Amino acid sequence: MNQEQRESAFGPEAQFSEYKRGETIRFREGSQERSGTIIHVIAPSQAVVDGEMHPLTYVVDTGKGFPSMVYASDVLP
Repeated sequence: MNQEQRESAFGPEAQFSEYKRGETIRFREGSQERSGTIIHVIAPSQAVVDGEMHPLTYVVDTGKGFPSMVYASDVLP
């Protein structure tokens, strides 16, 4: 997937983030710990439907189908 396709699917890529595309991270998903490779970093933005602000979000390929959407606060050290 190239950058144009990623931005079409997920929105603009963040210019600043602690972790970058291609890096592997560990994160919490519910009560489980998972890991995967970042395929896109979504910049903080306002939601279209409810107007709520969404924080920086990592799109992570865990190798199990659809990617996980991971907030920075869910990333484990």
